[in-house]
Amino acid sequence: MKYIKINENGIHIVFGITDKNQIKLLHFSKAEFDENDICKFGKECKAEDLVRKEQFIDEAFQLVQVNLAGYNRPYEKHGNKHICTAPGYLLTYAGMEDSWNEIGRKITIYQEDKEETHVRVETRMQFYKGTSIVRMVNKVINEGDSTQCLEYLSSFCYTGIEKEGKSNSDAKMRVRIPYNGWQKEMSIKEYKFGDVGLAQTQPGVYQRTSQVLEVSNTGNWSTKKYLPLGYVENTEAHTSLFWQIEHNGSWHYEISDQNTHFYVCVSGPTEVQSHWFKNLAPGESFESVPVAVGVADDSFEKAMGELTKYRRMIRRPNKDDENLPVIFNDYMNCLFGDPTTEKELPLIDAAAECGCEYYVIDAGWYAPGEWWDSVGEWQESRERFPNGIKEVTDYIRQKGQGIVLFDYDNHLILHNDRADDFLGKELLCKCENLQQFLETYDLSVDLAADDDSFSLQCYIKGDDGDRPLRCDIRRLDNKEGRRLGQMFVFSDISLETDMLTGFQKWDSFQRLAMEEVDHFTFPVGVAICDINGLSVINSTRSNQAGDQRINALAGIMRKNFPERTYYVRGIDAHLIALCSHSSEEEMTACVEKVKEQYDGSIQYAVGVAADEGQSIVAAITDAATAMKTKKLVDSESSHFRYADIAYKGS
Repeated sequence: MKYIKINENGIHIVFGITDKNQIKLLHFSKAEFDENDICKFGKECKAEDLVRKEQFIDEAFQLVQVNLAGYNRPYEKHGNKHICTAPGYLLTYAGMEDSWNEIGRKITIYQEDKEETHVRVETRMQFYKGTSIVRMVNKVINEGDSTQCLEYLSSFCYTGIEKEGKSNSDAKMRVRIPYNGWQKEMSIKEYKFGDVGLAQTQPGVYQRTSQVLEVSNTGNWSTKKYLPLGYVENTEAHTSLFWQIEHNGSWHYEISDQNTHFYVCVSGPTEVQSHWFKNLAPGESFESVPVAVGVADDSFEKAMGELTKYRRMIRRPNKDDENLPVIFNDYMNCLFGDPTTEKELPLIDAAAECGCEYYVIDAGWYAPGEWWDSVGEWQESRERFPNGIKEVTDYIRQKGQGIVLFDYDNHLILHNDRADDFLGKELLCKCENLQQFLETYDLSVDLAADDDSFSLQCYIKGDDGDRPLRCDIRRLDNKEGRRLGQMFVFSDISLETDMLTGFQKWDSFQRLAMEEVDHFTFPVGVAICDINGLSVINSTRSNQAGDQRINALAGIMRKNFPERTYYVRGIDAHLIALCSHSSEEEMTACVEKVKEQYDGSIQYAVGVAADEGQSIVAAITDAATAMKTKKLVDSESSHFRYADIAYKGS
């Protein structure tokens, strides 16, 4: 027998060309080939069997199993086994092509049956650089004059999976079956061959039984009972063989025995298991489903590591790989198909706080009670969403977050599409490190001094002027407290923002203060500014003039308070500044600068929320009360004039 040996990426493959010009797959393993392992017999073997080695090789080791209806399948009591198929056992070798492409080495093998069925079979083996996996595809072409009915076509067939080592298969062979199902995912169990009906029943004598281990799927739910994966290992030889069927329909693989060896056959749909067939008219062809086959040590973890590398290689370029968005679904472990506006809003807030970029409202939004009978109608339930589901989706949309991530060494490593929209992709891409980022966007933040999580308002320059954004800044640490990186989460607060000042609306801020206390680092300084005589300006010069004065005061406040300051437009025209890690003295100093620069008269009050036990809203209320008292004695305030008129009138 002539051998063709291929060693690629740690995979040892050996083909044999027999005297009958048939190609046999004799070896596919991490271990090197030893021809003494082929059809070896024990001491108890009968003398008449010892001379049948060449016969056993002729009958087995087919590279491809292909079965057409109506032809004899000799040699075996087949049962459900797909061996000695016809014309599989009739095919003769017609050539091989060995080439390279950008992925890796590619081998194409040609076989044909010119006598009986007149079909031609092509086997494509694509290697992948850097991983011990080959992608296998077989193609059958009808080159005859009559239609042929195809009932089976293997993607991978290999006889001798147990041949390395001196022990019998009971002692050394293991198989893992990947059970899977809805609500029973990824239950992978390991068995000895004897546990699945493949015990060594005739030690020392050639073995051929009708027993077969079948793992199959029928239909387009390709993982409803099993994952389309297989794994066997030889604990004596310290090798494993594994495969992945790349198909979203029916598939099948089997492990059984033939002529002293165990084999594995892997395929897509079959006539026996899934009642599939394909009529091939003259000139027509059919291609098997792709199957990835790999080799490794006898370690399931290493095998899956190789498979993971391969999966990453074959994935097409897509935004999912580039951006890796975080998606939150409200169904599992949350609402279980019982959504309402009231339930969704706090979940949306929590998902946004965790950095989720997509929010999914799953089931139940289309029915008032039990929703299964309404599946397919897709009409929103007004009982669940009194103001319509659009209210909730708009709330989700306004939470859309831009994420910018730096590593432990302050290098920029990630920014998503939303961050590109907020900050400008071209400008953001120029920021190679954290310092450049802070300077580019004028974020004057002392990250070393501040807590590991805090928030601020920022204003990003754009074509339409400054755009108000909320920036949540978080230090990322591991369990030991070691710094892993820094994350900036930007949120569009335009729907929560007073468009005149760019400050957050009071109602929106109250929700933030109550639900997300950790956005502020205590002590939190509070300063409230109010324009004296604003009502007079509005009544005598127009509301537009009053708005201009409010807008001007807001701009001066932003210039004189620290960058970490959070701004709120309170009730009426109160403009509020909140500053983490600040005292009343620091807030007073900032307001005095505002007062000096403002072209007009203002009144102010300051306060402080000392710790988390003190409500920030309460601290603002106290400061507002103090300011009103001061306005009553301020001669430039309209409150003073009204009080004076009332006093004189009395």
